[in-house]
Amino acid sequence: MTYAALAIGLVGFVLIVRRLSLVRKVQDAGQGAQAAILVMRDPALDDARKQALVQRAAARTAVSFLIILGCSLLACAAPVLLVAIGWQLGLYSLDAALAAAADPIVWIALTALAILVWKLSR
Repeated sequence: MTYAALAIGLVGFVLIVRRLSLVRKVQDAGQGAQAAILVMRDPALDDARKQALVQRAAARTAVSFLIILGCSLLACAAPVLLVAIGWQLGLYSLDAALAAAADPIVWIALTALAILVWKLSR
């Protein structure tokens, strides 16, 4: 039951990351930062215009950071909550869950499962 809870938690994590478009949000934030760098290097813009554009980019980056942080916390909280519920229901001990989660073979299997779920959820 412990392994099933870990696997279901991982599937939930991957699906939440996928549904919230978390990877896309991170890519967009990176592109915004790159655009701000290009603005700073643009010799055609005066300093006041550069300053205004960079401040706008900084504000967008801060908002993006908060959105990414919130989505990441939600994605990480779901599997933790699932495992905690199973533990509270007495389906397994917390020690068993932690031991299973620390097992290298389980890590390999869960990584393979995560890749499979990621590819199938497109």
